[in-house]
Amino acid sequence: FFRDSCGMPFSVSQCKAADETFQEGKPCFFRHPEHSWLLGVVERELSESKYEVRTTEDRYADVGSLVVTIHQMAPVVQGSNEDVRDLLHLPYLHGSALMYHVRQRYFRDHIYTNIGPILLALNPFNWDIPHYRPEMMHNYICEGSNTLYGASTQLPHSWSTAHDAYWQMRTERRSQ
Repeated sequence: FFRDSCGMPFSVSQCKAADETFQEGKPCFFRHPEHSWLLGVVERELSESKYEVRTTEDRYADVGSLVVTIHQMAPVVQGSNEDVRDLLHLPYLHGSALMYHVRQRYFRDHIYTNIGPILLALNPFNWDIPHYRPEMMHNYICEGSNTLYGASTQLPHSWSTAHDAYWQMRTERRSQ
């Protein structure tokens, strides 16, 4: 089962018939035993519930072709691969899309990602990422109350979370 944007479970058959969702040459997410969810493409259908897939994320995981069952696959919904700073803006939030986006952002040195009011932070193993240096904090402060409710033009960061909390206290005149 997958979960829709409200968290309700649904099956592939409820989304679309499997033969429409996982067609040869079409993108899909698939569960890999070592790399979790990867973006790939359906190479061919082997049976009603088995597919041969290959990754399109060669930069991150060279797994070649792999045989997976339909239960190890998730559809790529239109717009689900677009770069977003807040994963709640995705049209389809599933573990596969979450892993894809977090991985993509991590390899671009964007170690923070919003999931609504939650800030997801990954250890970069690098303490000198240009857009997260202390001198960049001024850019977050200069936005003032314009950042309230996700309107910031800056990359997600703990600074923006603290900044939003401060401005919400000032504008709503109540504690967090």
